[in-house]
Amino acid sequence: MNDTERPPRLARAQQIGQRAASLLALPGCSGEVLAVVSGAVYLSAPEEEILWLAQEGAPMHRRCITVSFRPEDVREGLKFTSQGGHLCIADALLVDLGRAAPWEPLPLLPGQRPLLALGALERQLQAILGLVCLLLARGLWQALEPVFCSGSEDVEDSVRGPASPDAVWLDRALPALQRVVRACRARDPAGALEAGLKLVGLGPGLTPSGDDYLGGLLFTAYHLQDTYPQEFCWGKELIRDFLNRARPRTNRLSYTILADLANGHGPEPLHELINSLLRGGPISHSLEDVQRLTGIGHSSGWDMLAGVMTAMALTAGV
Repeated sequence: MNDTERPPRLARAQQIGQRAASLLALPGCSGEVLAVVSGAVYLSAPEEEILWLAQEGAPMHRRCITVSFRPEDVREGLKFTSQGGHLCIADALLVDLGRAAPWEPLPLLPGQRPLLALGALERQLQAILGLVCLLLARGLWQALEPVFCSGSEDVEDSVRGPASPDAVWLDRALPALQRVVRACRARDPAGALEAGLKLVGLGPGLTPSGDDYLGGLLFTAYHLQDTYPQEFCWGKELIRDFLNRARPRTNRLSYTILADLANGHGPEPLHELINSLLRGGPISHSLEDVQRLTGIGHSSGWDMLAGVMTAMALTAGV
């Protein structure tokens, strides 16, 4: 070994999501580092698939592997391979996957505990919103907070003053937000998705705020339909058409996460929040889930939460 070479840093994975595990188990799985951000490394796998490494304690996801590592050891464009229970990123990082605990979200089990009737769910939401609105919000929640927390009918009333760093792009998002909220209140999924296309790719971040918001909305609609199939119907063809039209409007990573959310797959605290809401769990537990969710990214968690609460408007009066 010459002076410029060094062995890759060794690390052991703690948890691995089901999708990440299945991708890395494919024969000859290889790819490259797509992006490196604080606390996470995103990997581009074959067939345009994506997975990522995150620090221990980060929210789990079906594409996530948690491991203690230094993101500064890795850079965009480095090649990775997976073989023999190890993930090797060039000469930078060697991750032992062999003892990683598999992760999947806990499913809703109607036979284990009765789910809330829709009227009770609405009361549960109002109790939670009364507490959430005491927190310091970011992202699209800022634009929608009066709609959620004070019953305002007009999204424009909620725009923060020019001191907000988000004020400029939020102003661009307002007409589409207005239409999405109204369509959900009218229980018009086609109208909500048509208006939502204007939000795809809009806003800051590796996953733009508009994508996170729509993902939270679609994730919630998916689970409402799965839980109350007699009351809700967002057809698969409608979702498939929306995703096809959304794809060229945003980046590859954000599209992958948006498509996952639309098909019921999201970060761990989002699963736990929806499970808690639909089971009528203690308000304190739901608030803990909200706090974990809103801790994701700069505003991604807040944007997803805004999408969740917009979708919950579908339950009003059912």
